[in-house]
Amino acid sequence: MFKPRSIFRVIIDPIYATSIGYTSEIMRRLGMEVTEIHNNYDSSFGGRDPNPEPQNIPELIQEVTAGKYDIGISHDGDSDRIALVDKVHGYLSANDILPIVVERLASASMIKRGGIVRTVSTTHILDNIAAKYGFKVVEVPVGVKYVARAILSGEADMGGEESGGLVYSWHIPDKDGIYTASLIIAMVSEYGGLTNLISDVRSKYGRAYFKRVDLDMRNSKKFVNDNKEVLLKMLGSLGPSPRFITIDGVKVVFSDGSWILIRGGSGTEPKLRIYSEALVRVGLRS
Repeated sequence: MFKPRSIFRVIIDPIYATSIGYTSEIMRRLGMEVTEIHNNYDSSFGGRDPNPEPQNIPELIQEVTAGKYDIGISHDGDSDRIALVDKVHGYLSANDILPIVVERLASASMIKRGGIVRTVSTTHILDNIAAKYGFKVVEVPVGVKYVARAILSGEADMGGEESGGLVYSWHIPDKDGIYTASLIIAMVSEYGGLTNLISDVRSKYGRAYFKRVDLDMRNSKKFVNDNKEVLLKMLGSLGPSPRFITIDGVKVVFSDGSWILIRGGSGTEPKLRIYSEALVRVGLRS
């Protein structure tokens, strides 16, 4: 396992919720210099949505990108998700975080038995890493239960989803943002810093530009299912050599590595979700 070798200035935003005092204490025990903000319990979460997305953590982003801290960490309300902020690269979503975790775990031979599992809406940079190290990628519908199921069945050693959750075979079979934060800090401390690690991974595998758009729509799953063939035909015309995936909504992957996905939201969210990703591989090195 990774052992901290460097000390970083870390700022943590638990967004007035359950990770207050936990992530910060672990960081201190790992030897980091720690500041915690928004660390009083507030059932209204300071008037913001309790998700670690850019619009909800502006202070954290400002403090880190201004150079006052090396790394910023935030969780959602129940602390099973994570977002990071780097002083050079700025806000990092799960689609930025997963590749650096997978790369470090793979280089340390901690991905062996099966490979990795990702949801259909998660970055394909992971596929590039898997190809380099020779392990498989299991693609599952959106939802951590599918990720955990693949890990518990022995199909994969770890995995994650674009909404911010990572799951590990050697940990609990569910998302744990606090554990992931601890693991990442240990990784980057051993490597020499988050900025360097991000730059290294992007130079090897390219950078993914990802976008998700949510549209208000009732019965969105039915809409997608009823119009599956039309959507596949329409999406397939957008790029070269389309490959179709229909395990959750309709997804088209093109030969240049870009893809687009349309799927209905969960039963509690009347949303139609549209995801897309383009991979840029300029100046890659081995």
